[in-house]
Amino acid sequence: MELSIIEIGNSKGIRIPKPILEQCNIKDNVTLSVENNSIVIKPIEKRGFSNTFENIPNMSDLDIQLMLRNVDITTLAISLAGANEDIKNKIFKNLSRNAYEMIVQRVKNIEENDAKNILIEMNRAKLLKVMD
Repeated sequence: MELSIIEIGNSKGIRIPKPILEQCNIKDNVTLSVENNSIVIKPIEKRGFSNTFENIPNMSDLDIQLMLRNVDITTLAISLAGANEDIKNKIFKNLSRNAYEMIVQRVKNIEENDAKNILIEMNRAKLLKVMD
């Protein structure tokens, strides 16, 4: 099948016929890659597990990365405090070196202190941020 490249704002694209999308089981989101000078479009598989904290090791790296983009560093660190090593390792392998070092330090700090002191420190930091 031959398709024309069309203008889409400042980008270019193609219109993929609905029967082809259905044949490839593409409904919503896809991954796009370049392999051997060709564009490869693949459907993103739906999760085959319940979305619970304990199932983080079963999540794909893409799901982990999407989650990490939408969570602040403090929430992540508090969530990882006391978590099992499989969960921590799955998260850590999807962080940059700088983010990894920062999170590990915060998790260690949280695990070594009691909740009351952590809440006090967090709110004092928010207070000072407002004053900047």
